Amino acid sequence: MADSQFLLTVPDALIESAQKKIAPSAHFEPPNHLRVLDRDEFRRLVLDAGLEIERQTTYGFYWSIWWCLFWACDHDLEAPWHPALRRWTQAWGELMETPQGPRMKRLLDEFMPKSQAILARKP
Repeated sequence: MADSQFLLTVPDALIESAQKKIAPSAHFEPPNHLRVLDRDEFRRLVLDAGLEIERQTTYGFYWSIWWCLFWACDHDLEAPWHPALRRWTQAWGELMETPQGPRMKRLLDEFMPKSQAILARKP
């Protein structure tokens, strides 16, 4: 029988901490983000569940900044988007088209990720 694999994701604690300062308090009430896990706690929970971790990573710098701008603009989730959100998306796209774009994305995803992920398997 083949091993079962699981892709587990949770919001990253760093950006959630920043969002608590600008997002409406309802964002951190049921059914939204009730408990935020730091990277070590996330890892421990997966290991304590009897899973073996194959890889742990972070990603989503683009979305970290997007959500901070979203909350700051006090805009709803319906289009048309606020100009700050459109400009951020445009700036990010232009950065990704540069020769250093992919490298910058990796560095920024480590620096301020929106999410953390663990690829695990059940032996």
